[in-house]
Amino acid sequence: MEAVRPDAVQVARNHLARWGSHAQAGWLQQDAQRTGTRGLLRQTAPDRTAGVLSDLVTRSVSPDDAVAIAKRLRGIDPERLAKAVERRDTPSSPEHEQGISELRRIREEVLLWTNFLEQTLTGTGTGTGTGTGTRGQDRVMLLAAAYLEGAPIERCIKAATEFGARDEAGARRYREGRSPRRRLRDVGVGITSGDTAAFHRRPGLARSAIRMDWHHWADERDATTEWLTRITAPDGVARAWTEQIGSRLLELSITEVESPFFTLLDTWATTSPDEQYLRIVTALITQATETEELARDAHKQLLDWA
Repeated sequence: MEAVRPDAVQVARNHLARWGSHAQAGWLQQDAQRTGTRGLLRQTAPDRTAGVLSDLVTRSVSPDDAVAIAKRLRGIDPERLAKAVERRDTPSSPEHEQGISELRRIREEVLLWTNFLEQTLTGTGTGTGTGTGTRGQDRVMLLAAAYLEGAPIERCIKAATEFGARDEAGARRYREGRSPRRRLRDVGVGITSGDTAAFHRRPGLARSAIRMDWHHWADERDATTEWLTRITAPDGVARAWTEQIGSRLLELSITEVESPFFTLLDTWATTSPDEQYLRIVTALITQATETEELARDAHKQLLDWA
């Protein structure tokens, strides 16, 4: 009889419960609707922290990794998380974004993406790491997969070869030595049975990679902006992923300075605009006007277009 792999979510919750960390186990609860306890006379108020980190452990995570995540989650102070949730649930308040940022930090602490990315992005890379300027090829491939999550692996590889100076020799170097798929796996990118880039085993890694890359490689921000412009052009290799790239740049703009979000929006709106680009730009600028940190710049951009 074929062995069935244990459910990663349940493995993590069971370990937390066994350690007496019931609050942390509740954070992973998949069905937050069940958090109110019914009694004969009254129903308790729902716990707003229940299920708040339900996306932290996916069913694709291995049981061993689920236990490791549970151990780190155990170290998070319940009061700290409760305060972050309370702030997040305060709309139209400066504390709202503070709560969102704190929850993001907690996720990264638990998943250890900060340490993983420090080594992958700011070190010498996990392999030959010499290709495009000062940035290793492995890191560019991680960045391409992070922006193009869900795209065919070959598409991600082609997008990576578009970074920096474009020449045949440079593109060929991406296929020398370790295979591109091996390189992607080494920097944390999963490959689905359909041969697409995925981060199911490492939830949140894609967005963390984009954010840390922008933060640590400030001297290459212009090159990164040019690259994103190139691959999302009408004939670009990632045109079909323009909306996803825009959404990730919008998220980047909330926490990092000099994000190319509005630069890319302006390019998409004014350079060979078609119905698809205009629909994407309209949706993204609307989201920006509704985001406290971006509202002012979004309205300024709208005035510039008027």
